[in-house]
Amino acid sequence: MSIFKKLYDRPFIRFLVYVFGLESFIRRPSRDFTAYFEYRTGSYKPDYFLYFPRDPHSNVYLNELFRKLCSYHGYELTQFLEFHYQKFADKKEFLRFLHYEMAVRLKAKTPKTKFSDYWGTVETCLLWVNEQKVLLDAALPVQTDEMISAGVEPQMAEVMQSFAGKITLYNHHHLTKVIQVFLLLKELKAPGKKPLQLFENFSTTDMAAVLRQFEVLGDKKVNTIQKKIGEANSQLHPDEPKTEKLIKALTDFFY
Repeated sequence: MSIFKKLYDRPFIRFLVYVFGLESFIRRPSRDFTAYFEYRTGSYKPDYFLYFPRDPHSNVYLNELFRKLCSYHGYELTQFLEFHYQKFADKKEFLRFLHYEMAVRLKAKTPKTKFSDYWGTVETCLLWVNEQKVLLDAALPVQTDEMISAGVEPQMAEVMQSFAGKITLYNHHHLTKVIQVFLLLKELKAPGKKPLQLFENFSTTDMAAVLRQFEVLGDKKVNTIQKKIGEANSQLHPDEPKTEKLIKALTDFFY
């Protein structure tokens, strides 16, 4: 038995290691872990599998997984997730793994250390996980016991309601203009030499989540709504008189 292991058996030593934040350096990564995303050993190929020269340790596996996730965007990212989701037998466990791994990274959000696309990837993954949870729960076998069914149905309705609202426009043609107002708010800045934006963080993924509360978009996937946001943005011209007036009115209102 090594001297270090004898020392580490003592609670006081373990406490010191914890206080100084050295646990991650001391705890050796294991090769015995669950590969929720399938990998292959050998030469790298441009497909959805993860590739390593040999069976990886857990930390190397997670690093490569998140590098791979960040290499995809929009619809292709959801295709990558669904590829591995279909291959993993325990669907609930797969979603739990992805939910908690992403939640930890989202809580540690520090713009100085990560680029913006990284956070967009994390947020899109969490939205995808929530979509799959709803679909998985909806696909459960119908209960024969009427008492159980009566208890489950209101809960399912509440879950579905949290992802799809009932906001309805009198004129659906105004939807593009509503999205454009969100886009203007997203970019709104205080006047001055050092203008601060109205929102510290407001990604198109966040905007898509808000827009899903509109009934016409309630059943749409995130990437579909993001595409609609892009189309509305391409039709938005800030130098047009009407748009200039709106920007000024919003600036006067907030600042």
